[in-house]
Amino acid sequence: MGREEAFQVLERRHRRNRGLVPAPAVTVRRMGRRARGARGSAAPGQESAGCGRSGREHPAFGRDASPRRRGGSARRRTLLTAALATSALLASALPWATTALPQAAAAQQRTDEWIRVGTGSTGGVSGLAPASTGWVIAHDNKAAGQGRIALLSPAYAVTELTWPGTAPTDLESVGAVPGKPGRYVTCTSAGACYALTVKGTALKVTGHFSLPAGGHQNEAFTMTQAGGATVALWADRGTETSPATLYAAILHLAKGTFGAVTTARVAVPWPTTHVRPVSDAAIVDGRILVTSAADNGDNGPFDSAAYEVGTIGRKGARVTLTLHAPTELERFAGHKVEGIACTDDRTPALLGTDDEKLGGFVTQAAIC
Repeated sequence: MGREEAFQVLERRHRRNRGLVPAPAVTVRRMGRRARGARGSAAPGQESAGCGRSGREHPAFGRDASPRRRGGSARRRTLLTAALATSALLASALPWATTALPQAAAAQQRTDEWIRVGTGSTGGVSGLAPASTGWVIAHDNKAAGQGRIALLSPAYAVTELTWPGTAPTDLESVGAVPGKPGRYVTCTSAGACYALTVKGTALKVTGHFSLPAGGHQNEAFTMTQAGGATVALWADRGTETSPATLYAAILHLAKGTFGAVTTARVAVPWPTTHVRPVSDAAIVDGRILVTSAADNGDNGPFDSAAYEVGTIGRKGARVTLTLHAPTELERFAGHKVEGIACTDDRTPALLGTDDEKLGGFVTQAAIC
């Protein structure tokens, strides 16, 4: 079909849709059925591909675009040219009445923006914590010379920090010390924890202690304040057949000791295969958020989800965990999320992935 003929066909359809000319009886059933499908492809209350965020109609197809109101063949052709450019009708062999379908579907889907922050198996994110500016990353590397702790700027630039002395093996989490800017605790999968101070790009280890429980496949460590005390929450990852276990206790960081430990179990409905029910955790105003991940090996495929699973509090010298059925916050297909960082319930979370040989990525999501 030539360009001039394309203009004529689209103009006739445009005028029929505006009620300016009657549609021939022979084409009402054929084109009307497709047009109904195109209009119905956007759910009620959702913007279609031709509408802006304000809800006003697209200038190429809205009421103000009527040839009778705007007037003039040149003006009408300008509008039709814009319509053709935005919908790529000339570039497609699809019938005219069906071209709105893929656009409307795209408008209803969430487009994740994942930003690469590391390459290969040594560049993954195994833990995240908010910093005064940007974030702190933990890597689960094991060999000498490989990164352990890094800074991530607001522009997502990574600066690897030098670990003083012999570096630990398999760091799986990092948490910010509440009320103490620049201070963090990072823990290995075996439950060995290190108190850190980060100033600029200088990393200093100020203490070392072990988790009093759950020192096997530990995936999460985070902290909050309750009743003037620092409360720690950590978790093992669990499996398909065994729920993850949350542990919580008052942490006396200066001494590297814990109070009485409270435990609770967490299972999630999705992912369903090769799942780790807890791959990291965060606390926001007493609410416990966890990420869950499916790990199908070094090359994936991976899937993840974020859940709210309960609340954490304090009663006297003991920490309380009150869990409920997991509330799904969001799914993240194609990535193994192992880090979540929240600052408050008004700021989007930053999520980081350890996609094994595929590297590390981050994205933001309004789930805090």
